[in-house]
Amino acid sequence: MKVEKPKEKYDQLIADGYCVVERVLREDMLERLRTVTSELLDAQTEDARAAYRSSGSMISVYTHSLFAELVVYPRTLQAMEALGFLRPKWSSGYVISKPPQSPPLFWHQDWWGWNDPCSYTALPQQLFLMYYLVDTVPYNGCLRVIKGSHLNRHPLHDILPSAHGEALQRVDDTDHPAYQHFPDEVDIPVKAGDLVIGDSRLLHASHGISSAKIDFGDCVGMWLFDEGNGNKAEDSSGTGNDGTIEGIYLATGQHGQWGAFFGGIIDDVTIFNVALSDGDIETIMNDGLKTAADIEPSEGHEPNRFSAEYDSYLESLIAHPQMLELARKVLGDNIRYDHCVSLNRPGGNGGIGWHSHGYSDDDPSLGFVRIFFYVNGFEPDDGGLKAVPGSNLYRDAKIHGRTDDALREEWLAGKTHPETGQPLEIEALSAPPGTVALMWTHAAHAVSARKPDSDTRWTVVYAYRNPGKPSGARWITPEFEGKPIPGAEGLMSLY
Repeated sequence: MKVEKPKEKYDQLIADGYCVVERVLREDMLERLRTVTSELLDAQTEDARAAYRSSGSMISVYTHSLFAELVVYPRTLQAMEALGFLRPKWSSGYVISKPPQSPPLFWHQDWWGWNDPCSYTALPQQLFLMYYLVDTVPYNGCLRVIKGSHLNRHPLHDILPSAHGEALQRVDDTDHPAYQHFPDEVDIPVKAGDLVIGDSRLLHASHGISSAKIDFGDCVGMWLFDEGNGNKAEDSSGTGNDGTIEGIYLATGQHGQWGAFFGGIIDDVTIFNVALSDGDIETIMNDGLKTAADIEPSEGHEPNRFSAEYDSYLESLIAHPQMLELARKVLGDNIRYDHCVSLNRPGGNGGIGWHSHGYSDDDPSLGFVRIFFYVNGFEPDDGGLKAVPGSNLYRDAKIHGRTDDALREEWLAGKTHPETGQPLEIEALSAPPGTVALMWTHAAHAVSARKPDSDTRWTVVYAYRNPGKPSGARWITPEFEGKPIPGAEGLMSLY
């Protein structure tokens, strides 16, 4: 399935808390779902209808095997991948139907891990997916949302009780604010087969249906995680959902750079937040970087520049399927491993000034990317990475500036982005633990000083390139080049 304007949809999901992917369900699946949901709704008891008067129904998808097909529906997975969600994990699902003469669905949000710091970042920890089985507009119960309420406080946050409470479901008090209209609410009308993807933190509700003769709206709602950091979070919503926050694996769009996924130009650095699990982080730190760090550096910069040669776990990541998938999405199929370097910065480290690296400076068809694993993350003023979006397009291997001001006064002076025409500017980045960043080798970048009282910032970098030119950064011994590493066949040679 081809998703139209995937970057715009992703940006809308991050900024507004939702997006719509059109025509996800094919007609055959749509008809099968209509048949099954109608049978389930016909079998619903009067007590169940009364208990869920506001939502209309909350029938678990466990009740019919067809919904298992929907969980792994290829067109949905393709849409998720187009938005950057590479490893979705299903959580739950319900058949939700608004019958005639039904009240509005109450305002609520579905997230439960508010005690965890990850809940206050721009990136969604959980998504809801709503498949609509009929055309749905305000008069037959379409969704309405408060745009941006997943990231910003709204008056509703101060007056809503716990989500999905029995009193709200039964509509004991029709005058409760949870059922009312708000000036900043936005309707989301959809066609049959469309998919609404929303951040679980987003405040959302639906319109009621006053008529007894309207074809009412049916939808199937799914809740998904994307495999990632595995943080433990205690329930703070009253729904009893203590458990694991699976996190996410996606480009944040922090700079609007999506070349890694859509074949365009990556402007400078593409961030993949919370791409490492806690187990990955612990293994890299304890069995990889710290092991290498215990070895006394030699004149050949061992072990830092040759980290994978000193640790079997770091070696195993060279040909890890997800590592190669990422590198090939950027560079194409024909790639070579270049190096694995540890860039650890203890407290008090002075950082490094502005610079760039070279490779095939005269032939832009040959690319070179570095993949940074920021194990315990960083803040802009504490060992933080800085970059200049668009600087890589100049393919200048000799960018230099001791300070930000020096770079602005010298190399940056008068330069504009070759694609957009906008003046080039410095951007200071931040990254939570487990972040992965991808950067073109020609991009101007620097690192701020690490604060004296901070612990070590642990980082490992893997580099891959298109073969065709010599590589000055290719730090690999002849013995390691000839070592049979499972999955790395054809990756280790210069050409």
